[in-house]
Amino acid sequence: MSRLHEASWLESTLIAVRWHSKNCKKDQVDEVVDTWYELLVDNRKNTCSNNKAAPTKTGDCAAVLCSVDGKLRFVSIHQLQDTLRREEQRQADQWRELKRLQDEKREEGERRRAAKRRQAAREQVERERAEREWAERERQEREEAERKQAEREEAEREKSEREQEERKQREKEEAETQRQKARARRERDNAAKAERERQAQARREQVELEWAASWSRYIRDWTNMARVDTSDLDENIKDSVPWPVKSGTWQDVSERNVLEFFRHAPDGVGDNPIKFRTLMRQQALRWHEDKLRQRFRKIAQDEECLSLATLVMRVINGLR
Repeated sequence: MSRLHEASWLESTLIAVRWHSKNCKKDQVDEVVDTWYELLVDNRKNTCSNNKAAPTKTGDCAAVLCSVDGKLRFVSIHQLQDTLRREEQRQADQWRELKRLQDEKREEGERRRAAKRRQAAREQVERERAEREWAERERQEREEAERKQAEREEAEREKSEREQEERKQREKEEAETQRQKARARRERDNAAKAERERQAQARREQVELEWAASWSRYIRDWTNMARVDTSDLDENIKDSVPWPVKSGTWQDVSERNVLEFFRHAPDGVGDNPIKFRTLMRQQALRWHEDKLRQRFRKIAQDEECLSLATLVMRVINGLR
């Protein structure tokens, strides 16, 4: 067999393998290959025995054993090549369609993933917005709580200051009231004291006037007594004698009353020791028993009158 003829058989072999590998199952491929190999060997033997020359072109008489519609038959190379090209075109179209579908599926997946990413981004943005809003609400609520707390503290501070001011004002008013009461009490006390002093002064002045009147009467009575003749006085001599007591009557004669009478001597006498001693000497001469007997002749007949005169003389001697 020439090299060209062997190449034709090899080409037909490759085409057959390609055809069956694309269109048959594995067990069918094995069966077709075995049958084709047996026919090929027989055909080669016949060719060698007949000494026929190989064709000049591989496609003119080449044929391969193929499974067509489930049956094995020889098919020309050209027909098989056309069928193979159509099948390859179909498979290429199918592959492109598959690739397109895969691309679309991939793109759809990308779109879905992009949509998911966008959704996740939106959700993230929404979460961040919600977190910001929550944080803002928290801040506002915290600031509101702090503001209310500050307002309460300010109100409590103002209330405390107001109560303190009111307490100070009450204490001030109470102190002022107490001062006014104390001042009024002092004024009343001073007024009462002044009134008491005035009354006491009035009483003293009245007493001094009374004592001055008693002394004036006492001096006047003794002066008048020296001008008249006492020898004709009646027997009730006690009523005629000017006794040195405030009332001037003998019933009030006592050591205390006589002593008080002389201590209330007229102004300028009781406060002057010299004048007072002079007054007492004069009174001692007046109340001496001999002088009284000369002036009142009937006094010796009245023992009580003599006793009262002796008491007066004893007081005078004590003051001299």
